[in-house]
Amino acid sequence: MADSEGSEKFVKSFADSRKSLFSLSDQAVINLMSLMKDFREDSLERLRFDRPSDPRAPFNVRILPDLERSLNSSLNTLKQRSNQEFSDKLDLGFDLGQGVTARAMVAANVPVAFPQIAPSVLAGLSRDAVNVYSEMFDDLGIAITNQVNRSVAGLQSSSQAMRRINRLLRTSPEVRAGQRKRVKFAFQAEEIVRTEMGRVFSSAQQSASEQLADSIPGLKKRWIPVGDGRVRRGHGEAGSIYAPGGEIGPIPIKQKFRITDYSRTGSTNFMTLGGSASPKGFTGGLSVIKVETYQRRGRLIVDKMLFPRDPSASAGNVIQCRCVTMDVIPNLEKTLDKSIGIIQQS
Repeated sequence: MADSEGSEKFVKSFADSRKSLFSLSDQAVINLMSLMKDFREDSLERLRFDRPSDPRAPFNVRILPDLERSLNSSLNTLKQRSNQEFSDKLDLGFDLGQGVTARAMVAANVPVAFPQIAPSVLAGLSRDAVNVYSEMFDDLGIAITNQVNRSVAGLQSSSQAMRRINRLLRTSPEVRAGQRKRVKFAFQAEEIVRTEMGRVFSSAQQSASEQLADSIPGLKKRWIPVGDGRVRRGHGEAGSIYAPGGEIGPIPIKQKFRITDYSRTGSTNFMTLGGSASPKGFTGGLSVIKVETYQRRGRLIVDKMLFPRDPSASAGNVIQCRCVTMDVIPNLEKTLDKSIGIIQQS
């Protein structure tokens, strides 16, 4: 595999796996937005049926129990269907990550046995991801009920409550990472889907690479940011530091990367939102967004990460990160490095 053709095949296989991961994430988001659209239409129809004839009047307190039961039933149906579809995509993401390195070696004519990860690892990862996903729907139900309760209490009219619920449930057909309009629940949902899909993929890759390292002494890994102009500063630095010939170079499979999170310092184009330091008017959960004018003060964070989206890391280093790691075969760091643009530009 020392020739350039073998190296290109090796790197291209990694690039194809990354593209497949993003495609899976896209499909998971599309499926969720489709279910959300159905839920939105159903919920608003229920509210229209129960609203008073005068749109300036509040909802009547007598309809509240039945309305809540109806909305909760609809939300539970959404939650169950969406959880199942998301779980199925997580399984595919795990399989993709489990074989990413072995497939690259086979593509470059390097004989290797495909690693087999215990099913319990997938079960644990999937359970954690679906739990985060499910909590999002629980929060959505509370937000809808709060708007209805505010109307019943006379704090807003029935039409105002419906408009706010409509905005809360609004979705968008554009699902490319970072390009879709950020609209309340839909944006939060997309964040979770993409982050958790990537986390499962990278966790499986790390576990598989640890197995491969037992039969390939000296197997290492490097951090690969996506080279599209939207790379977080710390992730771009890691791409250089851990590259062959970099300040550190590729590291052993079980060693952790040191990744700086600049999102709290105002010295990057990304920031972490959530809590009392958020901009005025921000009411969402913890998020990472691209910054235009607002800068947040805070201390510099340096995370020790086994892989991109490592759950032990800070939100600024994890949420919607699109980096990958690529395994490096001993003595071939420089040969592979000449082909690395294939994965960064794909």
